[in-house]
Amino acid sequence: MEKSFLSIIVLLVLLLGSCSGSTSHLSVFRGNQDYIKGNFQEANLKYLQPLDGLPGKYDEWIHYNLGNTYFVLGESSSAEVEWVQALGTSDRALLFSTYFNLGVYYYDEGRYEDAYVYFRKSLEIDRTVMDAKRNLELSLEKIESHESGQPQAVNKAEEMEKEQEDYADRVLEYVKRKEEKRWVSPDVSEEPGPVNDW
Repeated sequence: MEKSFLSIIVLLVLLLGSCSGSTSHLSVFRGNQDYIKGNFQEANLKYLQPLDGLPGKYDEWIHYNLGNTYFVLGESSSAEVEWVQALGTSDRALLFSTYFNLGVYYYDEGRYEDAYVYFRKSLEIDRTVMDAKRNLELSLEKIESHESGQPQAVNKAEEMEKEQEDYADRVLEYVKRKEEKRWVSPDVSEEPGPVNDW
């Protein structure tokens, strides 16, 4: 009796343990589906559910997913916190993606030195990703432009404004020429020819 009672308890513990594991997996799966559909709030809630329990072996992936949803929802500082927690992984693909996303975050925040560091770390994992190479170069350009004292963003904004003004002037000049041709009366007025009335 005692032996069967103990085996029932062990069986229940195993079943409950595996059920909570499968519920966690199901919650993450549903979160992924919501993320794909663009339901970021729902995805966020579903990603948070498995983290409420004991630490699991996929927590870094969940933190990475949470960081992505926070970033899409405009909560960048929360995204940074989640991505930093995801850096504890040994999975190289996850590390690459996390470094890359942190680089994007720091670039958006104007922290170009930090962005450069994280894009470089991502390229140390996978040198073939062109987006990471481009972003690394853009970060380096921003760092160099700030060091030289020429704010590149201001120069580009001024250039775009000048181009728009030039374009507007060209359009107005074109319209003016067309209007002049249209409203100039011809020197010779044409008389209507005889009308044959049969």
